Amino acid sequence: MAVDSNSRSTSWHDNQTNSRGRILEEFLLSKHLHIMNEESNLTTFMNSRGSSNIDLTVVNNHLLRAMEHWEVSDQGSCSDHSIIKFVIGQGTGSRNKQESQGVRYNVKNEDIIKFQGNLIRLLADRFNTSNTDGDITVSKKTNEVSDKENFTEDFQDVLKLACDKSFRQLRTAKKIITRKSVPWGTDELTVMRKTTNAIRRSYQRTRNHEELREKRKTIYLAEKAWKEATIKREKIQSRNYIAILRHPPTHGMKCIN
Repeated sequence: MAVDSNSRSTSWHDNQTNSRGRILEEFLLSKHLHIMNEESNLTTFMNSRGSSNIDLTVVNNHLLRAMEHWEVSDQGSCSDHSIIKFVIGQGTGSRNKQESQGVRYNVKNEDIIKFQGNLIRLLADRFNTSNTDGDITVSKKTNEVSDKENFTEDFQDVLKLACDKSFRQLRTAKKIITRKSVPWGTDELTVMRKTTNAIRRSYQRTRNHEELREKRKTIYLAEKAWKEATIKREKIQSRNYIAILRHPPTHGMKCIN
């Protein structure tokens, strides 16, 4: 969960704990939820009145090991809230896993019986059972084992191996993902965004000189406000232009050959 909590607590590296922060702490503990925020020189929220860490990244036990590389980005956003980055499911975890390649199979009716036989045999070999019914094997082992997550991973391995032995794999072309430019993007906005980010970094890295820090903070907030106003203006102009293209006026216009 990505939460704009409006609550402050030293548990998520704010410099104070307020009443809402204490209530949220108790709630998260009661639900066995974990806060992934890490200590950072950057804060998750900042406006002209001050800064704080009120944005939380919360996970349950199942996702705890799969999330890593949490950080507050120094990239500017069109909001008082900072951009928060993290990675899910790309770590090594407790077992060595190959990156998923999105394998697809050509499933034919005549191969279904072959798949069922392979699955039952592989389940019996993996879990040391003599059952001839795969459903019974899986149901029984699910009730017996204490580590459900490990069992699920074992079953997934068996299922994939049975598919590999039974069906022909389809070749899939790699998709090339390209970023689409927004219709209101201009060179001026690109330069403005880079300038604002540079001013933001300069302000955030000024820590030992309070007067200079406040001066740079004022400059940054003014630059950010100007950038956001410019983006809003360009969006409005772009929408008006597109509306004219889709529904051109028919009155008062001369046709030029």
